[in-house]
Amino acid sequence: MLFEFQNRILAMSEVHNYLYKSDNYHSIEFSNVIEKL
Repeated sequence: MLFEFQNRILAMSEVHNYLYKSDNYHSIEFSNVIEKL
């Protein structure tokens, strides 16, 4: 159970790092989508 918990933390960390790296790209794309709406 502890091992599963550690894997979950690691996965969340990887997702956070991915979102952080691509944050600017997604922000620009999100703005474009808002303008189209």
